[in-house]
Amino acid sequence: MSVADKVCLNHTDRAAAFLCLSCRKPVCDECTVTLEGSHFCSTSCAEGHARTNANMEVYRGQEKGGFIKLVIKLAIIGAIIYFGWQYKDQIMKMVNKS
Repeated sequence: MSVADKVCLNHTDRAAAFLCLSCRKPVCDECTVTLEGSHFCSTSCAEGHARTNANMEVYRGQEKGGFIKLVIKLAIIGAIIYFGWQYKDQIMKMVNKS
């Protein structure tokens, strides 16, 4: 979407210079809030965008495959319990021989 045919959200007599990166509203140079090189219509949009980016960085840093590792561990524990129960008599005989 181009800003060429848009007018400022707050100043209808001025052409828009940017679209808010967050909500895509058109704003002029005077109304633009700039944060880390990006343009926003308000500090609220800028702060929301910054929070979203921070949350994404935390998410990206998390270890992948945690659920699969949990399922594998539970399967191994389940197999040990199952086979221990199935062969408990033979295991007890081996333990008692010692």
